[in-house]
Amino acid sequence: MATPERHEGPRVGIAGTGAVASALAAELASAGLAVTVWGRDAGAAARLALATGAAHAQELAELGAADAAILAVSDGAAAEVAGALASARETCPPLFHTGGPTSGAASMGAAAPGVELGSIHPLVAVPRAARDGVARGRFEGMPFAVEASGAEALALAREIAAAVGAVCIEVPPGAKLVYHALATLVATGVVTLVDRAARALLEASDGESADAFRRAYGRLALSAAANLDELDGAEALTGALARGDEALIARHRAALEEASGTRALYDAITGAAREMLSAAEERGAAEEGSP
Repeated sequence: MATPERHEGPRVGIAGTGAVASALAAELASAGLAVTVWGRDAGAAARLALATGAAHAQELAELGAADAAILAVSDGAAAEVAGALASARETCPPLFHTGGPTSGAASMGAAAPGVELGSIHPLVAVPRAARDGVARGRFEGMPFAVEASGAEALALAREIAAAVGAVCIEVPPGAKLVYHALATLVATGVVTLVDRAARALLEASDGESADAFRRAYGRLALSAAANLDELDGAEALTGALARGDEALIARHRAALEEASGTRALYDAITGAAREMLSAAEERGAAEEGSP
């Protein structure tokens, strides 16, 4: 592919060739930043570089010439790669791990003493199938959770996120594990609920394929999530519970009694939604009563 026109911005090295590395390389190169890609699998790294217009680093040490290095590798490999990169050159740029559960200092600090460390975690569901730079357009307007051990490194993380149109949220290092657990709950929960709903409807209706049902419920999930851009949780809620239609909720529960365990999910989510509505009502009452 043609090499993108270069723009002012940090030179970024990327270690890794998986889904997140592929998406980052594609987006950053498309934004005109100078991107260099390295991977243990030299062939995969060369293909990724070719697909995205990035440079291919034959050796990990070459990433040390960048203004920042993003380690899009597994949590278990972060310290090893950081240590190898930090020891390969006299000076090492700030290192950012893409892992969500731990801070950069916690995942790489022991291996890279004296180096500014942080994390850049795209809060985006990038599928495992996204390879070789095909995952373009995924980061525009999406949140990137960032943190760093120093103000300069944090500013650099923000600049990288801004280059791909992402919106930064700062997650305190000590809250990373809780943040990631909740992110997993949301992402895994949506996919699981949509798939379970599609399969349950297939069983109940003797349909020919779950694909149409999965797409339909998936679009519903997208529309429900879109409401949260403008409204808080309680105001964004729709359906029987939001209308106070307890009779319909009872009918729902009866209909789902034998639907592959779906009723238990329905009850759990309905219970959580009731708590959300109750908390919103309490906040509203408190605001009305305040002078």
